[in-house]
Amino acid sequence: MIWEGGVKVTEKNRVIRISFVDKHGKVFGETKVPENYKDAIVKTTDSSRGYAVRLENPKGGYVWVGVAFRDRNDAFDFGVAFQDQSSRNQVYLLYNSEIKQN
Repeated sequence: MIWEGGVKVTEKNRVIRISFVDKHGKVFGETKVPENYKDAIVKTTDSSRGYAVRLENPKGGYVWVGVAFRDRNDAFDFGVAFQDQSSRNQVYLLYNSEIKQN
């Protein structure tokens, strides 16, 4: 294990950010989740508590990190957060396109 801490998922103006924060509040890494969250968040096939998360380097490039949750419910909530956001974005885009057509 390289690092242990908490995961903070925030949303502002339809943009989701994931931050990995240690117990002292120091950020280990963070990334903006792309509109298609599946480009940056991948569920593991061998565990219900694991994900791979793509961390973007501000200077260019990226690295994939493995994330394992101790609690299965926390892992479920993590995954659902991105699915919910994707659904809200689709509704938002559909609503705005209908307004422009009228």
